[in-house]
Amino acid sequence: MALSGRELAHRCHFALATAVAAGRMIGLAVAIMLMAGPAPARERVGEQSAASAQAALSVLRLAGSPKVEATAAPGDDVVVAPVRYVYTGALVNTVRTCNMLPPTCASIPAGTPMFGIPMSFPTGVAPHPNLMWCAAMGGPTATDLAARWRIVCLPVMAGWVRWLDVRSDLFPASLSISINGDVATTPIIQDKPQDIPLPLTAAVRFIGWSGDGADIQLSVRQPDSRTLLGAHDSGDHRLVTIHLGCGKDGACHLGSFDGEFAMRRGSDGKSAVIEIVKPFPGAAAFQK
Repeated sequence: MALSGRELAHRCHFALATAVAAGRMIGLAVAIMLMAGPAPARERVGEQSAASAQAALSVLRLAGSPKVEATAAPGDDVVVAPVRYVYTGALVNTVRTCNMLPPTCASIPAGTPMFGIPMSFPTGVAPHPNLMWCAAMGGPTATDLAARWRIVCLPVMAGWVRWLDVRSDLFPASLSISINGDVATTPIIQDKPQDIPLPLTAAVRFIGWSGDGADIQLSVRQPDSRTLLGAHDSGDHRLVTIHLGCGKDGACHLGSFDGEFAMRRGSDGKSAVIEIVKPFPGAAAFQK
């Protein structure tokens, strides 16, 4: 059933896109897709939809040494790595928004660090029209280590820049954007490298063995945050669960962050033994 103008809202879901080479390699890249319903909960390697693959754009990069485990029981992490946003810039002008009821105004000052999230629709603003830009304000300082980040995203919808305050959600993986949302002035973004120290971590978790391979879960983690009234404000984003097929040698290979590891069944038939095939850049030693 068609939605009315007031009911129309686009649900944005992040999913991890897979680029398959020789039927076994996954390039770790975060994708953002617009869809009317929930994102797929489980995808098989090699069976990604064309729309998902086309929408996939890498938005995260390594910000430190990954931690790779030597063994993993079901539910354990295999790889954990600190990450930063790839697409960054600086706000050249001050962006403002005002509400009629109640009469309030807010602004993002010029010079604020910005990060970009890939979007196929609605389009964003220059210098990367396919990105939705988000402002990273606040955060811990030398005099206030407990200060919280505040994230405001500026998607374009129906030809207008919208003001979307996601508060302390450092990785806005699921958004509702209404055509009746608050309107903001158009931002001017200077495309430049910015090391925005948002405390984000990417993780690969071993779910267990099933059928011809292993199930793994890919997620982006951030500190859990709650509002002053105790409501949940932000937390981990479990992006997608993927079934990773194994080869004739019993090894399931996964490539991520320019490295590669293989997983084999442990002697108990339930756990996984992990072996690094291609070293990760600056990877930490195996953790026993």
